[in-house]
Amino acid sequence: MTPELPEPTTVIDAGPLGVADGLLMLIREAADHLPAGSVVAVRTTHPTVEHDLPAWCRIMSHTYLG
Repeated sequence: MTPELPEPTTVIDAGPLGVADGLLMLIREAADHLPAGSVVAVRTTHPTVEHDLPAWCRIMSHTYLG
């Protein structure tokens, strides 16, 4: 049984943007206004985000939920 993910505090619909194409800027702008422990849902069609975003989260000491 897969554990359910928490309800996101905010959702970022990045369309085709990848980590190097402006997605991180959108995430940072959204996170600046959120309290610690908030959940940010990111939606994108860029194929490298599945690999790049978890790595960025580790570097920034954020928890990647999947």
